[in-house]
Amino acid sequence: MSDSVQDSGSSPNFSQAFQQMASFVAISKTRNAAEVLDELVLQCFVILPEEPFGSHLDMVNAIHVLFGIRLPERHVALAISRLTSRGRLVLIAGDKLILGSGIREALEVRVADAKRLEEDVKTTWLAQIAVRHPQLETKTLWTALKDYLAGAFRRHGIQAVALMDPEAEIAKEHHASLTTILNSVTREAFQETDRAAAGEAISSFISTVRSDGKRGEYIAQLADGAFNYFSLTVAPEVSEKLRGKLNKLVLFLDTNFLFGILQLHANPQVDVSTELMEVIEKFKLPFVSRYHEATIREMSNTLYHFGGELRKQKWPRKISSAAVKSGALSGIEFRYHQKNAEQPIEVDDFLSPYTHWEILLKDRGIDVYRVESTDRRLRARADLEADYRSFLESVRREKPYEAIQHDMAVLQTVRSLRSNARSTLDAGAILVTCDYYLYRFDWESSRNEGQPNCAVLPSLLWQILRPFVSDSQGFDQAFAETFALPEFMLTRGAAERAASRMLSILAGYRDIPEETAAKMLANDFLLAELQTKKTDQDFADAVESALVEENAVLLEEKAALARQLVVEKEQREARERDLERSAKALEEKEKALADQQRSLREKESALDALEQQNAQKNREVRETAEQVFREQRAKEDAEIRSKELLQQATKAEQQLLRFKKIASVVTAVLIVVVFEVTINWLVQWDWLLNHPNSFGLQGCISLMAFFAVLGAWVKEWRNVLWVVGLFGVLFVTLQIIGGQKKAP
Repeated sequence: MSDSVQDSGSSPNFSQAFQQMASFVAISKTRNAAEVLDELVLQCFVILPEEPFGSHLDMVNAIHVLFGIRLPERHVALAISRLTSRGRLVLIAGDKLILGSGIREALEVRVADAKRLEEDVKTTWLAQIAVRHPQLETKTLWTALKDYLAGAFRRHGIQAVALMDPEAEIAKEHHASLTTILNSVTREAFQETDRAAAGEAISSFISTVRSDGKRGEYIAQLADGAFNYFSLTVAPEVSEKLRGKLNKLVLFLDTNFLFGILQLHANPQVDVSTELMEVIEKFKLPFVSRYHEATIREMSNTLYHFGGELRKQKWPRKISSAAVKSGALSGIEFRYHQKNAEQPIEVDDFLSPYTHWEILLKDRGIDVYRVESTDRRLRARADLEADYRSFLESVRREKPYEAIQHDMAVLQTVRSLRSNARSTLDAGAILVTCDYYLYRFDWESSRNEGQPNCAVLPSLLWQILRPFVSDSQGFDQAFAETFALPEFMLTRGAAERAASRMLSILAGYRDIPEETAAKMLANDFLLAELQTKKTDQDFADAVESALVEENAVLLEEKAALARQLVVEKEQREARERDLERSAKALEEKEKALADQQRSLREKESALDALEQQNAQKNREVRETAEQVFREQRAKEDAEIRSKELLQQATKAEQQLLRFKKIASVVTAVLIVVVFEVTINWLVQWDWLLNHPNSFGLQGCISLMAFFAVLGAWVKEWRNVLWVVGLFGVLFVTLQIIGGQKKAP
């Protein structure tokens, strides 16, 4: 264990860290252990933006509070020093640390992307579950899923780290199978009536990653985040090894894994096994794939056994279809019935491609590994077999003696080939198996001997390989699918054996309905009862009795169905009579409606004609109005023009009058001037000049001439001026006459 755990005196709290898993996901692509710690330190500034981090002690406490892990102070101090030297952290005000320029934005984007992916996955999955299980409360279901994933990835992360650190202490609860974890979560979150549906919904989240790329990416990111988390809990040299260079390794493939490659298992292992081999070949990883010579016997015996069982009967398609629907069988039997349900196929035709299965494996680069047996090896194997039987009894698991012999022969060979290396992946050889209990036995017995374990689950191997292959959606999906693998043993359980025997008996009944067969195969109580039967006759009698009961139930259901059909027929006839009455009433209503529509159409026609007349009249009125408007407008324009001309004429007359007035004045003045010049200088009218009233006469004559000329020119002044002129004549006459002469 790392000194972080030793110093704190407490185990890491992964459940607490899982709440902040987006932060670990944001650093999932990091391959260097120091970089994991550096990125985790930076994440604290994002999660706690207002926290005044001043020293490495503040950071140690923050990591403990946020992620449930207490790291050594010197490791955190070194991380802060590295980040400060690179400018990713900046020291201000002497003792306060802040993020460098642009760092926060980049970190927030990565965390936001992780959270957005989770939200997309959540929305899609809950929508799918709402269709299949509408009774499940979505918030509770999502919380239960997160609890299950936390338990699964806690176990996965610890086990992956334990491959590299055989001294790491792992509590018993971290050995629990995925089924145990799932059952624990559903018991705590749901009522008994909803637990089965909730378990199926949660299981489907991972089992359907092939059809949802985002879900595969999400699961892979969580697994990487958990792996990063637990890599901080081991010694630094072990953590470095987790991301170091891969060494040469011989992969001994267990029987269950080989059946997956041959596509003789109907579960996600089929694709996972094949793709794991493809990844090893594609990226040229330093691995050699082998299978033990004892596996030859087990593979051949298994094919022979199931072939013999299948050949005992002629399998109608409806029986195969019932077997597929019930889900009671697996492996070779299930594969056969799956194909036979699609299209009838003989057992020999189904098994013929696997007659020389060794050649099929050799074509994929998987060869047999031969072992020389010695008395010493046989005695050691016998001891190992005894220990394995005791272990299986302690976990309440059954396994035939031949299967135990095979497992221990392979395990002993792998152990004999391993070196004294500290970690499993450096030991030179490992056993890849999907048998979780074989993995547990190897892990516990190896720890008791102080040795690294040899057996590795596919999910753990894929986790170790992730840093060494390029990213791809297909790889993420295949990796995520390993978390859906059933943790099974090659041999069938008692329930599956009972289902197989029952199916063989049911195949002998020619007229048995497919639904009846499927219900009996899916009847857990019946399968449990059949497991207690000691003889074939007792077994057959129990099946026949169950079939009779099922038929009786079917007869009751048929009678009930017949009664229901009678009731439904009466109800249908009553509905038909009601419909006939309704139809007649509807016909009458339709006739009345037709009359109304006809009358309405006539009214509409009359209305259309009236509207057309009104429209014609409106057009005529508009035309007349427009004509009147045009005439009125023309009249107004003429009046305006007339006024303008009148104004112009008046103005011209006024101008002429002014001209005449000016001209008359000028003319009158000229006449007066001419008169004066004439009488005074030109003619020299003596009489007038010498007359006593000369000036008066001249003035009167001049005024008289002046007013006469003005009156002649200006008509409007004429009367006044001429009257004044007459007075002038009067004045001239008076002055000529003169007054009474005075005596001398």
